[in-house]
Amino acid sequence: MKLDLRESDPQFRVVMVVPDGSAAVAEYGTVEIGNEAGFKLEAHRGEIDMAERKAEIEGNTMNALQAYHVDEAGALLYESAMFGQPEFHLLVTATIGGEAYYFEDSKGPSYTREQVEAMLEACRSASDAEA
Repeated sequence: MKLDLRESDPQFRVVMVVPDGSAAVAEYGTVEIGNEAGFKLEAHRGEIDMAERKAEIEGNTMNALQAYHVDEAGALLYESAMFGQPEFHLLVTATIGGEAYYFEDSKGPSYTREQVEAMLEACRSASDAEA
């Protein structure tokens, strides 16, 4: 289904294809997109330094990096382990309608690779809501 993030925060001029049942809620300058099936994504306005974030991921000894499954300009999908349990995460940057955005999985829950791949697909579908 198509989800227009402007409905939760007019500053987010983004439309993206997300799993059915997903909703967007604005909270403290972030739009949280999610559903009950383990799809929990955060959208942020602005730029981030991917090299810096990658260094943070690689230096995290508590949630230790196991492997990058996607390592591209503007997109990371990686596997880590917390107390020996695997979990998957993503970080995506995009310029949409001339504005910088970044997307990441919501912290807290553990995600499977399939759940994070669905989040990555949604991020890749993001486009300018006003186009």
